[in-house]
Amino acid sequence: MRVMKSIYDQRDVAPTLAKILNVSYDVPSGKPIGINESFISEKLIFAIIDSLDWNIYEKFARKIIKNCLNGSFREFKILSAAKITSPAIATLLTGLNPEEHGVFSTADAENSEILNLPEFAQTQGVNTTVVMEAGGANTFLRTLKSVRPVEDSENVDDFDEKILEGVRASLSKFDFIVCHLRTVDEYLHQGKSLKEVDKGLKKILQKIIDMAQRGEYLLVLTGDHETHGEIAEGNELVPLVLIDFS
Repeated sequence: MRVMKSIYDQRDVAPTLAKILNVSYDVPSGKPIGINESFISEKLIFAIIDSLDWNIYEKFARKIIKNCLNGSFREFKILSAAKITSPAIATLLTGLNPEEHGVFSTADAENSEILNLPEFAQTQGVNTTVVMEAGGANTFLRTLKSVRPVEDSENVDDFDEKILEGVRASLSKFDFIVCHLRTVDEYLHQGKSLKEVDKGLKKILQKIIDMAQRGEYLLVLTGDHETHGEIAEGNELVPLVLIDFS
């Protein structure tokens, strides 16, 4: 594992993913992060873990990744562009600041004329799907041939299990899979203990890592924004983790 000490902008994530997929995405105002050739891949899973900020990553996620990984990974510190989900994810997928993309809600995403990276990748011949809450997933149908929407649920364990089932069902059918997992965010909002957050995070990370490894995908993990709630101190930095199983 190599730890990069520099702090990158959340706008840099989309052009970095484009570099991994070897597509020329010219929308971002951000710049691609320098990565080794070993991270260039025709198959990519991009997993956005809601509220996985750098504090939660250092306290729990890094150890979980190390314990279930037979491969190498690199981690980067990313300065989040927003404190809430919609604008942060829009920045992750467009490489633009919230003021540039103007997406602050699902309704904004539906009306946006900006071609985000999953949509652009599809136009470049990269078979792409997204697996997320139905309202968000369906906004991609203007370009993507298929998405896997999951109906919102008060039971986040059930919700994330359905997200993971959607990812599993997409393996071998799609080259670029984007998913959004909400266990950490919901657990923190519910005031669950850090021990429970660790347990919930371990469950989803183990499953997504196992699926990526079995399917021979490069896996990129990131958080969208700082943690909310009273049991963990928030951090505006989030991790970007590139995992190579070769």
